[in-house]
Amino acid sequence: MSGAPPQSQQVSRQAEGPGKCTSFTIRATAAVAGIICAITGCLTFITFSPMCLVAGIYLILLGILIEMFEAPICCQYFKLTDKINTWGSNLPAWFKALMYFVLPIFAIIMCQGISVIIGALVVIAVGLMYGMVFIGKKGDGVSRAREGHQFDAVNLMETEEHSFTKANP
Repeated sequence: MSGAPPQSQQVSRQAEGPGKCTSFTIRATAAVAGIICAITGCLTFITFSPMCLVAGIYLILLGILIEMFEAPICCQYFKLTDKINTWGSNLPAWFKALMYFVLPIFAIIMCQGISVIIGALVVIAVGLMYGMVFIGKKGDGVSRAREGHQFDAVNLMETEEHSFTKANP
């Protein structure tokens, strides 16, 4: 017996998604990012530029949306919050990563002020966290070794030399 779990158990573990601690950490970070995003949106009103005012309003709305997705307790007096939270909780990690990465870019395009950039970068960081959850353990060498893939440095070098000489006669 090799001690490796059957294939069906491995597939079910990958389909489960991130652990509770990882999910809680990302949701807490996203809640803080939403608050920072809204605060930096308010700070953008100091610039008195029309596009920066629009970017500030956009950041405030983005911060409220993030709070509704990740920490509905902060917006508990809105009736729409529960519906948005249940819809947002069922979204896959790749969609949240894409959403949190793309939406703040519009604010940076509208205004390149320091407060807009800080507010947008915080939200982009949450998008990167969700992206890392989506990628998961695909590059984990330990689990690949347990599955029976043996990597030998000598065989690897021979394979590279063989493919190099094959490509360049």
